[in-house]
Amino acid sequence: MGAYHESFKQDGFVLVEGGITDHVLEDLRTAVTPLIENRGDTLRYQTILEPTYFHHAFIDFLNLPNLAEVVTDVLQTDPSFAGLALLLGANKNTICNWHRDFGDTHPDVPELTKNHATQFIQYNCAIYDDTSLWVVPGSHARLSHDQELAYAQYSNKEETFNRQNVDDATMHEVISNMPGAVNVQLNAGDCLLYNPVIWHSAIYKPEWKRATLHGAWKDPQIVDKFESQRWGIDHNPWFEDPGYMGELGDFFGPSLEKFRAFMEVYT
Repeated sequence: MGAYHESFKQDGFVLVEGGITDHVLEDLRTAVTPLIENRGDTLRYQTILEPTYFHHAFIDFLNLPNLAEVVTDVLQTDPSFAGLALLLGANKNTICNWHRDFGDTHPDVPELTKNHATQFIQYNCAIYDDTSLWVVPGSHARLSHDQELAYAQYSNKEETFNRQNVDDATMHEVISNMPGAVNVQLNAGDCLLYNPVIWHSAIYKPEWKRATLHGAWKDPQIVDKFESQRWGIDHNPWFEDPGYMGELGDFFGPSLEKFRAFMEVYT
C-alpha cells in the first residue's frame, strides 16, 4: 500500500498540492465563471455535471492522472464515481457548523469508522485559493470524543453568537476552539481528499472568491454494504443517457459506469 493510503488511514485526509494542472485549471475557471456570476445567494451547485451546467473541463478534471493515482492508492481498488458539486463563498461572514456528514448515531458509523476508514473519499479541489476548511485529524476512524460532541453542540447553537452579523474575530474563535482542529489552506489547484465522517467545518468571508470542486469516489463494495453510502445516487437522473458529455475518459468513464449500475439497483 502506498504513502497516500497510509496517510489517509492515519489522518483522514491527504493534501495533493497542484493536483489540478495549469491548463485544466484555466479551463475550469472559464467553466465556472457563469455559475459564479448567476449564483444569487446560493452557497453551492449540487450537480454540475447536469446538462444545464455541464462543461467538458469537468471531464478533464475527473480524468487527471495524478488525482486518479491518489484516489486509487487510497481506496486500493478502481473507484465508483459519487458526484460532483461546486462550492462557493458567501455574501456575508458565515460559519458552516462543526459536523460529521454521518454522525455517531447513524447505524453505519460504528462499522465505517472501525473497519472502512479508507474506502470512501470526499474532496475539495480549489479553482481559486481556499482557506475556508477546518478538520480534526484522525476523527474519521473512531466515534466522537465527548469534548467534540460538547463543543459542536455549544458552537452550533443559535444563541452562541449572532449569525446575522458575525465579525472575523468571532468566526475564528468559534471555528478554531474545536479540540484538535486544524485549518487546511488550499492554493489554487490544490486538492484535499478526506473521509467525510471526519469532524469538519468552514468559514466564509464575502471578500474571498471561492469556487471549489466538491465530489466523491468510493470503493464499490461499500455502496452495497452501507445505506449511507448510497446517498446521492438519485441526484443525477441525466446519467441514464450520458451521451451529452461526449468522451468520458479512461478514469471517469469506468467509474461512471459503476455509478450507473448502482442507479439501476437503488433508484
